[in-house]
Amino acid sequence: MLWAVAVSKLPTNTKAKLLKKHYSPACFWTLLNIAKRYKMLLILEWMKKQGSAESIFCEIELDKTISLEKKEDTFHEWNRQNTVL
Repeated sequence: MLWAVAVSKLPTNTKAKLLKKHYSPACFWTLLNIAKRYKMLLILEWMKKQGSAESIFCEIELDKTISLEKKEDTFHEWNRQNTVL
């Protein structure tokens, strides 16, 4: 469903609303790829604000200003908190 919305000829703001509506945490990587491919900054910012476990990956992927050590520390912290994954 997300890719159908992404490739449609709808205006960008309508696409953003529909992508948010049909988003689920299981579709995190799909939506991240869509947002990066079509340069949908609103979706990327919205994903960064989400409170899901995958949001740490979004922060690491999108926040290019932090150092590699900070990224690794953030990842290890998240990994300690989520041992089942």
